[in-house]
Amino acid sequence: MSDVERTLPGGIDWSALTRRERRDDPDRVYRLLVADLVGLLPDAVGQADATEFATHLALRGANFHDHRDASIDELLRQVERVTTPGLHFFY
Repeated sequence: MSDVERTLPGGIDWSALTRRERRDDPDRVYRLLVADLVGLLPDAVGQADATEFATHLALRGANFHDHRDASIDELLRQVERVTTPGLHFFY
């Protein structure tokens, strides 16, 4: 990457985006809500099968919490109970 490419646009050093390095705080809890599992194959009962997605996350050190049958209130309670640092995806 040339110096010109690295500093476009707006003078930002974009070279960091080409490196594979962790940019989050490993001591912080990140909670992310997955609203829809679009593109996943159905399981035996027709529900979205999140196994591949969960495996993908686990291989990268993240966590997947499947609460698809929980009410929104129960889901929020589960989200609040997670205190382990890392990336936590809730469905």
